[in-house]
Amino acid sequence: MPFTAEDLIFAAGLSCPAAGSPTAVQYDLLLVAFLFRLGDGMILAAEGNMIGGVSNAYLRSLLVGRCIYTGLEEIAAEIQRTYLGPDQRALTVCIKDAYSKICERGAPLPKAPLKKLAVDKSDKFIYNSATNLVGLEVERIKELPPSTVCVIGTSKTGSRNPITKVHQTLFATILADARTGEIYDAEFNTVCRLTNQFIVSMMVGKSLRTDTGAMIQEIQARYLGDSRKAIATVLKDAQNKLLNHPLAQEGGASLLNS
Repeated sequence: MPFTAEDLIFAAGLSCPAAGSPTAVQYDLLLVAFLFRLGDGMILAAEGNMIGGVSNAYLRSLLVGRCIYTGLEEIAAEIQRTYLGPDQRALTVCIKDAYSKICERGAPLPKAPLKKLAVDKSDKFIYNSATNLVGLEVERIKELPPSTVCVIGTSKTGSRNPITKVHQTLFATILADARTGEIYDAEFNTVCRLTNQFIVSMMVGKSLRTDTGAMIQEIQARYLGDSRKAIATVLKDAQNKLLNHPLAQEGGASLLNS
């Protein structure tokens, strides 16, 4: 539904990232920013200074379409349930910090609960200066199922590795189904985008639960760069975090009984 630019409100929350997390290497503070509609609190766009596009895709899927006025606890619970990374607590603090600023700076919070909101998860909003209207771009990221989790795998790299010079550690952000392990998308903080694309091409559609060993074998055979060992460690770390998630354990039991 179109709406005027004056209906849009920008909010941002800050927190200290976990020591040694990918965000902490680059920034002193973790930032989550979003645009919401003043009248009903619907979040229309969101972005953070999390490293990588997949992390921001997760953030959008978490926030866009929810009501910042009434959905704070639901958002915090969703972070706790689905974000398996070192900045889990920092993300929650960011959202609560943004909400506190909204309250302090005069947004008219509704007294009665609002109806459930629905909107496409979109990469960005579009402002048409000719009509003074704002609309949502056609969805570019597919809707993620409720069982999706965001898993962060990390590993040290060699002292002469370019990744070490830029990021200190190699890490991957992986969006996967907690029950089946199916990988929907992934991103590594490699220096060259081509490197990331090549590695991810061997992962999407496979299971982080059951196919990690096979993925590592394929990467070892086809990737002849200096980060081969570190990539294997990242995938094992991510798999371990997934398998320890409650939804993953439920999925394992159902797979055994099927």
